Parts: sequence; structure tokens; C-alpha cells
Amino acid sequence: MSILKSLRFLNALFVSMAVFAAYHKWISNSNILSIQLAVIVFFGVLFANALNNFLDYEVDIANQKFTQVTRKQRGWLARILGVISLLLIPTFSSGHLSSALYLLWFISVAYNLIQTKNKGWWGGLMVSFSLAFSIMLPFWSKPNFSLSGFFQDLFSHEKSKVEFAGFFLIIFSLSLMREYLKDIQDASGDQKHQKKTWAPSASNQAFKWTIFILGLILWLGFAHLFILEISSSFKLLWVFLPSFSFPILVSTMKGEIRNQASFYQKYLKFYLFVGTVTLFL
Repeated sequence: MSILKSLRFLNALFVSMAVFAAYHKWISNSNILSIQLAVIVFFGVLFANALNNFLDYEVDIANQKFTQVTRKQRGWLARILGVISLLLIPTFSSGHLSSALYLLWFISVAYNLIQTKNKGWWGGLMVSFSLAFSIMLPFWSKPNFSLSGFFQDLFSHEKSKVEFAGFFLIIFSLSLMREYLKDIQDASGDQKHQKKTWAPSASNQAFKWTIFILGLILWLGFAHLFILEISSSFKLLWVFLPSFSFPILVSTMKGEIRNQASFYQKYLKFYLFVGTVTLFL
């Protein structure tokens, strides 16, 4: 159980669920391919988490996280999952999709190896962008995919691409808020090992405005989907979901969110799960 927790098994499951749901929402032509894609992403995220755990062993021990999983176990987990995720890409995918999956795999390795915890605010930005980018993989799986054509469709208001933009904003903003709150939660161990994470060292005002702006981006994503959706039942859903973010905005304005970082980063994980499930609707 400790090993599964250290791999952030649920996080990997949420991401693969989001990719699977996105495939059916925007492409909807092959159950087999959508399952294959979800499996590749699942093992890719597990590998990224395992590599992060191996490199952050001392920090995790100082923060009393996953203490029962030794450095040796973390190292073997990272190697095994890295090989599995690499082998799955050419086995299950081809063409444009392989390129996108190798790009995500490379970003996950680079993110950990260059020790982004010493680079300030942009470490969490990379993670959040990669997570949000993963729902683009179904588009990338199409044989005639063109990145320039994708953005042309986006700016010409082609519905599936415009809908993708709304989900991208929601996943990106939620993930980045959680990354910054997780950094505050782990501040003692990071400081002990000279990890220069941005969130714990930022001024209250800077941190408050960052979370507030991310909250606005989140609401912009919801508003975007509300305007786009035709079904009245979906409109009710997009009115209901933003209510989950009220506690975050209220706590941010009161300056209390930093003091409750542990609670709110778990709260955001639940919120991200709720958002993922709505992709199936």
C-alpha cells in the first residue's frame, strides 16, 4: 500500500481517465485505441512519479512522506516503470501520437532530472501544462493531425477544439493551484535540503494574487463551457461545479489558504476528480 501511495496511483488513474474520456468526447471512433492510449498515459505518469520519488528521497524523509519505501525500492520502481512506459509507446501507437507521447515522456524525465524544485515558480507550471496537454492526445492520434490546423480550427471556433480549450484551462489552473499548495505543505523538508520552491518563499500578497488569478482562469474555463453547451442539463452542471471553488476563493481573500495548504491540496485533488468525471458526460 505504501508503494502505491508513493507512486500517487490515484493521480495516474485520474489522468488516464481524463485521456480516455476526452477520446470518446472528441474522437469517438475506437474503444480499443482509447483504452490503449489510457494505458500508455497511466504507466507514463506512474514512471514520472516514481522518478520524482527516487530523486526526492531525502526531502520526502524529512517531510515524513512515504518513509517505508526505501531509496533502493524507489530506484527499481523508476527503472521498471520507465522501461514499461517506453515499450508501450511503439507497441500501441504510431505516427503523430508516438511523437506526442515521447514528448510527454521526455518532459517528465527532464522535469525531474533538472531538479525544478531549485528553479522557483516554473516547476509546477511544467507539471500542470503537461497534465492539461495530455487531453490533447486524442486529437494527435488522428492520422491527418496538423498542429497549425488544430489552432486554425480553435480560432475559427470549431466546436470540439473550442471545448478542448475550456477543459484545458480548468485542468491547468486546478493542477497549478495544487502544485503550489503541495509545495507549502512540504516546505520544511524542502528548506532543509535547500530546495528553492516558490510558493513557501513568496510574499503573502504575491501568493494570494497568484491563487486568485488561477481561480479566475478556472471560472473562465467554466464560463467558456457554459456558453458553448446547448443542453439545459449541462448548463445546470456548469452552474453547479464552480460552487466547489468558492471555499478556495474565500480562503484566499482572507489570507487563510496558506495555513490550510494540506486540506486544500486534497480538496483540489477531489475537485480535479469531479472535473475528470464530467468529461464522460
